[in-house]
Amino acid sequence: MDERTSQHVRLILEDTRHLGEKAAGECLAVSAATFARANALRSSGRWSDAGRTLEAVGAAFIEESIKRIRPIATNNEAFALMSEATDEFLTFLGQEFDKVLRKISDNTVLSVMSPDNDSGPAMLWRDSSIRLRRKLELARFSFTDTPGPSEVIHREPPQP
Repeated sequence: MDERTSQHVRLILEDTRHLGEKAAGECLAVSAATFARANALRSSGRWSDAGRTLEAVGAAFIEESIKRIRPIATNNEAFALMSEATDEFLTFLGQEFDKVLRKISDNTVLSVMSPDNDSGPAMLWRDSSIRLRRKLELARFSFTDTPGPSEVIHREPPQP
């Protein structure tokens, strides 16, 4: 992948991440308002709803990244950049889930991303992360070493 295409892919991923972070904040704010109004939900209902909400935001991030990158580059390097961005975004979502858990608990919750945590929220987050990474891995088959459209355009013509 040439430098220009690589930069384009990175900018798309940054933009998609920004939109995903905004969506996560908005979804969690709506969920918090709903929880506050209901006031009858147990904390387990709150964290499981928040976990499902964040998983949906993660799925949307992956789908949008694929949709926006595939027309530009379909090589392994583009997939690697998308995979790295997805890992960073999932870390962000895990941190947001931790914030939700601290709000509805005694504020001493072990991070859901900690391998030592075997609580319900941590298992929910691990399962969500596995499903999201599997979704990304399924897209790998449409990203190969076959040149993408921009790489074909920039190639030198064959020599006679």
